[in-house]
Amino acid sequence: MFQPDISKLQEDVFALAVFANLSEGLRQDTGAGQDIEARTQEALHKALAKAQPFIGGWSVVWGPGVHVDPASAFPVHTMYVAQSTLDPAQYVVSISGAGTASVFEWMAEESLVALQVPWGTGTEAADAKISLGIASGLSVLQEMTPSGPRPGAGTSLAHFLKTLTGAKVKVTVTGFGLGGTLASTVALWLADTKGHWDSQSNAQLTCLSFAGPSAGNGAFAAYADRKPGLTMVRFANDLDLVTQAWSAASLAKAATLYSPIIPGTESIRALVERAEHTTRNADYTQVQALAPPLMGRVKYNDGFITVPPSPGGHLVDFIKQVGYQHTGPYFQWFHFNPEWMEARPSAFDGDSRALFAELAPGVRRALKAAGVQPPPELPGKNEGEEPRTLQAGRERYPVPRSAESPEAERLVNALAATLQRHGAPRN
Repeated sequence: MFQPDISKLQEDVFALAVFANLSEGLRQDTGAGQDIEARTQEALHKALAKAQPFIGGWSVVWGPGVHVDPASAFPVHTMYVAQSTLDPAQYVVSISGAGTASVFEWMAEESLVALQVPWGTGTEAADAKISLGIASGLSVLQEMTPSGPRPGAGTSLAHFLKTLTGAKVKVTVTGFGLGGTLASTVALWLADTKGHWDSQSNAQLTCLSFAGPSAGNGAFAAYADRKPGLTMVRFANDLDLVTQAWSAASLAKAATLYSPIIPGTESIRALVERAEHTTRNADYTQVQALAPPLMGRVKYNDGFITVPPSPGGHLVDFIKQVGYQHTGPYFQWFHFNPEWMEARPSAFDGDSRALFAELAPGVRRALKAAGVQPPPELPGKNEGEEPRTLQAGRERYPVPRSAESPEAERLVNALAATLQRHGAPRN
């Protein structure tokens, strides 16, 4: 069976992309008053040292910057820049988003994908739009500055890159999962604004996106794919539910993604049909949509298939399989060793129970939002949750309860203005 070629450099960049998730692994034991950026920096240096015999030497030259949700004190977005010691002209901008559970959380908060924000730079991108949630993440990354004694403290990514482009450089923007989706938008933003930070056209700009959902509509994907001066490369497992989001056509088939081994039961159908209905008219399209996928296999052993089978057991198996297909196969294909990360998200260990524990709360919320009573196999309660918020630049707004509400319009307009402020001027 055909599999796309994976180069040694792509394997190395994949490791750097996954390392951006170190702050996610640290979040559970970072108490109030502790410096999550300092802890992430320490963990990142340890991971790079452990992986050095396999991926070569890399030095962190900017960051890491970590954006923390003020309500939960959990890291939401992490970004850093690493420079190759073997090829000093090679720089990698690595970005993380939320964890694997985010795909189900976004199914529960339908406005994050039902609402779209204009891309807003250049007349050729007039119809391009990205999801509300991705626009919020991009606005955070555009304004992110590392703090304390970190390299590049007080300097934004664009201003830092400007200091590099007096000579020929290669800049690769990367991320894994939601970070991969954000990487595609950061790379396109950098391509749109290249005249600001690379006035001599010395930078060769590439995006390597791994395991991400789609960022925006067909016009956005087409604009990104044909953007001069930007090379877009995307890797996706054909059994990874996260990469099926948010294309309505893909989501329409997602309930049977693992059939006949895991049949699409009523709960599974309800879970994905809500997302499909929400995005039906939004024309979500992956960048590099025709890129050949990596071919996955359903995992049978190590507790991933319930015996004897039951409707509730099928939902549990579906959840575990979603978690595994979003991590394990990529680690094998790109020769990534999770042991390089002392602090890592529990889902990265590939344990079926850890994967289920990570994803079950989001699935429960998504089912309740779809009007389906969660089965007893999904433990926990979701009553009494705090109102959720989104960032537009440095300002926070409540997540709209409805895509038609006045709050939704205000948030879309705020994000559009923020992206426009950071973008290239319209012609």
